Amino acid sequence: MHTQSSLFGHGIAMNSLVAEPNDTFQARDRARSARAGWSEPRTDLVFAAKLLRCLRGGSMPPPNALEWSGYVEHWTVIARDDLCLLTGIVWRLPLRRHTLETPLIAIDPAAGWARAIGEWFTIGVPCIDPVAAGIHPEGVADRAARWLERQLGPNDGVALPL
Repeated sequence: MHTQSSLFGHGIAMNSLVAEPNDTFQARDRARSARAGWSEPRTDLVFAAKLLRCLRGGSMPPPNALEWSGYVEHWTVIARDDLCLLTGIVWRLPLRRHTLETPLIAIDPAAGWARAIGEWFTIGVPCIDPVAAGIHPEGVADRAARWLERQLGPNDGVALPL
């Protein structure tokens, strides 16, 4: 397992991630989720919480995950009240491109990767310098952890990465 250090800290292996039984996620704030234009399966949110905990512990994405990920260019991070969004132009195979706006749980611009709720991305050069815009990897992860806690609830038995 790949255990390099990252901007989040010291390296640990991500081999403890296990998929949960497939049940449908019901947003605690359905009006907000509908306005935001996305809803995520509960299993994706549970997995994202576990993955975020590993990333904050210093794990890096597996190289094979990034090999097949979408490539995002002209990207930026938009901080909303409760979550950050990754926006930009994403290229995927077979060769196609489209605009992207997705909830972001973690990002490491120096290493060239980002993690949305359900997928990895390789990221290129941003539109603007994220640090100059006040976007830091730790802040993105903090917002994601708080958002995941609100979505999953405190009594769901998932140790959240706060």
